[in-house]
Amino acid sequence: MMPSERALILGSNGFLGANLVLTAPEEILVSTQARMPIGVTGHDQHFVAELTTRDSLHHLLNQAAPTMVVNCAALADVDRCEREPELADALNRELPEALAIGCRQRDVQLIHISTDAVFGGGHGPYGPDDPVSPVNEYGRSKAAGEAAVLNNNSQAIVVRTNIVGWSPTGTRSLLEYFYGRLSTGLPAIGFTDVFFRPVSVLEIWPGLLQWLSDVRCSRQGGIRHATGPELLSKYDFGLRVAIRYGFDPGLVTPASVSDSGLDAVRSRLLDVVPSALNRPSAEWWTSTTVEESLDQLIAAAGGGLRESLAAFVSAHEGVGA
Repeated sequence: MMPSERALILGSNGFLGANLVLTAPEEILVSTQARMPIGVTGHDQHFVAELTTRDSLHHLLNQAAPTMVVNCAALADVDRCEREPELADALNRELPEALAIGCRQRDVQLIHISTDAVFGGGHGPYGPDDPVSPVNEYGRSKAAGEAAVLNNNSQAIVVRTNIVGWSPTGTRSLLEYFYGRLSTGLPAIGFTDVFFRPVSVLEIWPGLLQWLSDVRCSRQGGIRHATGPELLSKYDFGLRVAIRYGFDPGLVTPASVSDSGLDAVRSRLLDVVPSALNRPSAEWWTSTTVEESLDQLIAAAGGGLRESLAAFVSAHEGVGA
């Protein structure tokens, strides 16, 4: 099948970006962007580019000439956002705003990746139209970025999510935290008072493509929730990992986030309800359970995905979105 989409993935050396590159459907010709060279194999082009000025961003869009842009670039380190709010604003608000304008001017479809952490100050559950209620600088800067995108590009899609899976560095995911410790017989702390709806990173592409098709028909973008169908605590998620992968569940240690010593306040209840896809049988955009997601991820690891991710950005651990 000949590619029908030219997708430029920004922040392609990060957790979600790298996974989207390596698992892209065959109808998508992928171009990538990062701040330095990465190990791209079998893809169209890689652009080494900073996104900190509008001129550099517009130059990149002209060079890549995509039909769609998936923006995974962000400052996602919650504690660093708290320490460096100006940097958080630059990457999480100013960059998406400039990107929204650039894509609108070129009639390029923009998919901007946001976070469920724009909520947390209320009680939930939260739908796409509910007012945001961030409790930390990360959430505030990402909420500001959402508004900037939609105020400047009515056809943009803003996707709020909370993904789990394998990352290029092996340290970016809650799954990797539990897997890394439990697989070596070490205890792993799980917060009993922080709730979320995790979704496998392997589930993201199908939803994005369906929403992309919908927006191209309606010419109207907006907010979508790419979250999982199950609400559970971080502690319960750790237990699911232990049981599914054959580790000792007794190593998962219950704790309160209040005792964590983290710099930034964390949202305790991220009951961010998943959006539906526009098809007759779909109530939510995915019905995959946590156990099914864990099975998919361990199968992907057995198929070499973890090694591919590590090789993809092996020289640049800890760098990027």
